[in-house]
Amino acid sequence: MKRHECGTENEEGVEFCVKCGNTIPTPTKKSEIDKNRLIKGFKLGGVIFFGVLICGIILVLVVGMWVLLTIIFSAILGISLHSPLCWVFGGILPALILYISLRQKNEGRINPLQ
Repeated sequence: MKRHECGTENEEGVEFCVKCGNTIPTPTKKSEIDKNRLIKGFKLGGVIFFGVLICGIILVLVVGMWVLLTIIFSAILGISLHSPLCWVFGGILPALILYISLRQKNEGRINPLQ
């Protein structure tokens, strides 16, 4: 096997060049390259699958919370569920409360460890 950097011809299976002493890279088999690509593909597919699954679960939980809070607000305020005002209160008010609480937490006003 010929080393490209120094141009020395070496025997097959030798790990180091007889002239310069550097390692001789072994050619990678095509099946090993295909196997590595397949493993990377499975890993990427798994990450995408679980990412979509987690986003879907979060979306279902958020929508479920919105509907539940809308029903609660309609019962408390005596507004019909067919009213858009009920759905606005059910979605905007909890979002506003969550935003304010997260903002206060980030500013250091709320410490959950105390």
